[in-house]
Amino acid sequence: MTEPITHPLAMDGKDPRNLRGDPISQERYYDPYFDKQEWDQMWTKVWHIAEREQQLEEAGDYIVHNFMRESVMIVK
Repeated sequence: MTEPITHPLAMDGKDPRNLRGDPISQERYYDPYFDKQEWDQMWTKVWHIAEREQQLEEAGDYIVHNFMRESVMIVK
């Protein structure tokens, strides 16, 4: 059995040195300021998985992916 190939920039999620260590406050779940910061600085900069190809079997099948302020339609 071969060892998996790891990208040199990949972080080990089990290594505590890679964790920030600060607590997650309750405000992160409802604070409008934090929500805006998270949207501007994270969610608009990462890829989102909207569906799997297998979910669209026939021509014309579609899925609507709603994520916060955005809505995307995927059509086969």
